[in-house]
Amino acid sequence: MLDLGAAVLAVDHAVADARNLTVTDDRRAIEKEHAEQCCGSGIGSGSGNGSVTLTIAANTGSTQRTAALTIAGQTFYAFVLENMEKFGALKAIGAQKKELIYMLLFQASVVSFLGYGFGILLSSAMIAFAKLRIPNYVAIVNYTSLSVAFLMVLLIAGFSSYLGIRKVLKIEPFDIFRG
Repeated sequence: MLDLGAAVLAVDHAVADARNLTVTDDRRAIEKEHAEQCCGSGIGSGSGNGSVTLTIAANTGSTQRTAALTIAGQTFYAFVLENMEKFGALKAIGAQKKELIYMLLFQASVVSFLGYGFGILLSSAMIAFAKLRIPNYVAIVNYTSLSVAFLMVLLIAGFSSYLGIRKVLKIEPFDIFRG
């Protein structure tokens, strides 16, 4: 089991390698001394909280994204199912299929953009909070990760709106009014 000092040093080296920088031996010595003062002097000598924290931080990122995307898609689809009567009424008064499709796509895009914005806001707040609580916390947020997150939001919004559109287009107005 790694202690926090060794894990922080490993993360620091990985970040340095990613940026094509070198970490000097002086910096390594300072980090090792700091890690020994804070967390113990070697593997198994500390409380183990550092490794648990880093493991949780690494694993919750992908889990949170998956859960958030699943919840967003399911929520939009539930919205469509709850409003089937209204969509049937719109169809009964003469709304064209194209209009219903545009309406659902507009709703999905507004919800997706708002969700993406709130997600970035909350992620930024959590990173700032983590940096206050953990002195050597490293979070790399770049345009690539933001773009991938945005594409995932668009993907799940497109998929959930596709399912909703299929359901709305199959509905017959007399089925809604019949009860």
